[in-house]
Amino acid sequence: MVRTQEGTERQPRWRSRGRRSGEFDIFTETVDDARWYFRRDHRITRMVDEVIVRSVSGIPIVRPDIQLLYLAKSTDPKNQADSEVARPSLGAEAALWLTGALELALPGHRRIEQLR
Repeated sequence: MVRTQEGTERQPRWRSRGRRSGEFDIFTETVDDARWYFRRDHRITRMVDEVIVRSVSGIPIVRPDIQLLYLAKSTDPKNQADSEVARPSLGAEAALWLTGALELALPGHRRIEQLR
C-alpha cells in the first residue's frame, strides 16, 4: 500500500502503453510470509505459490479464479464479457474457491449461483 498526500492508502498501479503490444496494468499484492491476501478483503487468502500459474506459452499469470474475483466487482462491459468467457473453463476446485471468496467479499453476487 502507498500512503497518498491526503493520508489515505491506495494500491500502487503502473500502466504501460506499448506501441504494438497494447496496454497492461501491474498491481502489487499483499503478501505475508508465504500467504497472499486479497486486497479488498483480507479474509480471502491463498498460499503464494498457488497464486501464479503459467500460461500455455510459459508466461506467468494470475490464476483465472483469482482474476475473476478481481473482475467480479466491475460493471465494465469488457470485464463482464471476459468473466463470461473465462468462467466455464474453471475446474471444480477453482470454481469452489471462487464461490467461497465471492460469498465472503460480495455476498449475493450474481456469479455465485452460476458457479454452483
